[in-house]
Amino acid sequence: MRRPGLRIPGLKRLDLAPVIVIVLVVAGWHFSVTRSDFVSDTLAPPGAVFIELGRLILDGEILRAAVATLLSTLLGLCLGAGLGVVVGIMAGISRPIAMAIRAPVELLRPLPAIALVPFMTIAFGLGLPMEVYVIAFAVFWPAIVLAQSAVYQVERQLLEVADALELGRVDRVVKIILPAIVPRLVVMLRFTAAIALLIAVTVELVSNPRGLGNEMMLAAEAFAPARMLAYLVVITLMGWMLNWMLVKAERRFGRA
Repeated sequence: MRRPGLRIPGLKRLDLAPVIVIVLVVAGWHFSVTRSDFVSDTLAPPGAVFIELGRLILDGEILRAAVATLLSTLLGLCLGAGLGVVVGIMAGISRPIAMAIRAPVELLRPLPAIALVPFMTIAFGLGLPMEVYVIAFAVFWPAIVLAQSAVYQVERQLLEVADALELGRVDRVVKIILPAIVPRLVVMLRFTAAIALLIAVTVELVSNPRGLGNEMMLAAEAFAPARMLAYLVVITLMGWMLNWMLVKAERRFGRA
């Protein structure tokens, strides 16, 4: 069965299925909230939410918060994923390193990053550095596991070529392993980017007085559901944007 779509001259076929689902969800939201027998202090109708969103955009408040959240998300993602990939590749090509990091990875990987907020607050104070380090901790461990797994899945023929050329360890990584695992690393970034944004918003909700999470919490404390949901809409759009960019990168570099 073909999915509903729309053809526009000069453009690729547009997939309407997600749009239809979103329209149905918003319509259901609107009719549920506007019923005469429905009373809620926490759920505003979509019209009020989008009006509030427009107001926040015009006065620049929501844009400042979005930039703060996005900055901490990207910095934490780059730091945690970057270090994780380096350690994962080293573990993938060296059995002694793999054995050495196995215990720390298995011990610390299940630790919820948000539990480190009090420690990081004492160490770095409230602000950008604390949030970035918490995000980096959350991203670091899955990046190690996924990068190491990617190295293990490199085709044996490529490694035999490296042996035949008598490549050193650095040349083997740069010329053989990295080009082979790039598609898997992009998939890893899609996974860890979602974790990074989740931790960023959570840290702002519970501790850090900055970003979209903090603004959303302030709106909830002020019993302003339209403003609270407006911030939630922006967080959703930010997550969609990050995922869309990484999907494009995945298609660009190919699939494993």
